[in-house]
Amino acid sequence: MKKKINLTFALVILLVISIVSFGSVFLLLLMNPAVRFSDREGSAYGTSEKEIDAENINEVYLNNISMCGIDISTYEGEKIKLIYTDSSKFGVDTQVSDERLDVEISEKRGFMIDIFGRVGRTVKIKLPNTYKGALTIKSDAGSTDIYGDYTDINIDSDAGAIDFKGTADSLIVDCDAGHIDVKAKLGSADIKSDVGAVNLKLEGELKGKYTIESDVGSVDVRLPEDADVFAEVSTDIGSIDNRYKFENIEIDKGSYFRAKNKEGKADLNISTNVGSVDIE
Repeated sequence: MKKKINLTFALVILLVISIVSFGSVFLLLLMNPAVRFSDREGSAYGTSEKEIDAENINEVYLNNISMCGIDISTYEGEKIKLIYTDSSKFGVDTQVSDERLDVEISEKRGFMIDIFGRVGRTVKIKLPNTYKGALTIKSDAGSTDIYGDYTDINIDSDAGAIDFKGTADSLIVDCDAGHIDVKAKLGSADIKSDVGAVNLKLEGELKGKYTIESDVGSVDVRLPEDADVFAEVSTDIGSIDNRYKFENIEIDKGSYFRAKNKEGKADLNISTNVGSVDIE
């Protein structure tokens, strides 16, 4: 009887370990920028394209309740274009109201992960290069790539890599799991990451407040030369490595760093619970 109980207990423990292991692998795949979600029958379908008049639109609101990549860029045209896989499993719905374009991407049934990074299912949104409005993106899972110049960008992602290159008056990112890579000229930034590395390369003149909060993951920040900035950095578990030539380093104690360059007009605040911080 005792042996039977021990065997049952061992099987339960093995089942729990298996579930946790599968969940961890799935999460790591989502965090990998190379991972894309692709349709089982994608090769049997072509692509669809929608065009929307951009003249009176000041915001594009994208709700990705599917598991696919999002690719937003600008082009020399007058219409907003949406290009996506034409499949019975995959839907893209649009609606225009109050100067806002709403795009909902839905998964109807079935998906698979392409772990080798081959071209997978991606919704491409091409905006006229004259569009200088806002972008709001809510995504359940999948990579988000944005290129171009905008006013405000707000990204809320449950899982998936985020890549932005361009300019924005303000950038807000809230990511539960995924690598965040930003190379941009920004008026301000507020980046929050639960799990995943954050790379931020700031370009041009710094004017506002730039905040990075990370629970688990390294933070790498590149500042423009001769930036007028005040920096405050802290980490609970991890190191702080500063290679930027601040004129005045006030505190450098390993887990806490504070410095100022010029008059310190812009504010840079970085905090991590677990992870190293590099500034250059």
